[in-house]
Amino acid sequence: MHEGTYYEGAAAAAQPKKILILGESHHGDRPEDVGKPVEQGATEKVVRDYLAQKGGTEQCLQFFHKIALSFGIDTEKDAEKKLFWDKVFFGNYVDVLCGVKDDAAKKFIQANKDRYNQGLAEFIQAHEIDVVFCFSDEVFDALPNKEGRWSRTLFQDVKRGKADLWFGRGYGPDSPFCREIKVYGSPHPSYWNFAGINSEELVQYTRPVFEDCCG
Repeated sequence: MHEGTYYEGAAAAAQPKKILILGESHHGDRPEDVGKPVEQGATEKVVRDYLAQKGGTEQCLQFFHKIALSFGIDTEKDAEKKLFWDKVFFGNYVDVLCGVKDDAAKKFIQANKDRYNQGLAEFIQAHEIDVVFCFSDEVFDALPNKEGRWSRTLFQDVKRGKADLWFGRGYGPDSPFCREIKVYGSPHPSYWNFAGINSEELVQYTRPVFEDCCG
């Protein structure tokens, strides 16, 4: 992740264990925006915009709203919502703009995952990240993995019907991330309604890990 294209909560670096919430991509407003680099400060701005909204009901901010709910945050309480985002780092895996409900992100990931993984590794090392919550199947399966795509073997998968609800993988100091980290994954929130997944189902998995990291 490039400098300036991620968000750092005010207290994120002070947590006992550092948390990164990893998304997929930023969206452009027009078809011609697809493929353009994400502007400096764009990620910081979108999180700040979300925090300024009551409940985060605007369509472009639904991702952040659902993420907060999946950690058991009462999004009607501004102070609670802010406290949560103050404790985490956030960044998107893809460093260019994608469209809404298209396959641009998937294509960019397939074509550039080695570069994206290198940028992610540099970010994880620089900020001493311990735990990653990845909210995208496509991103999770593009992360370094000797066992191949779709391998999610370290933690027991939890399924919601036929959909994977919760999965994970661990990395050691000899991995491309050069740190011992745990990566937990869930489908992208845009997929949840289709799969019958709701935020409340994830709380029982995300909340204990979050509390272990932040005390």
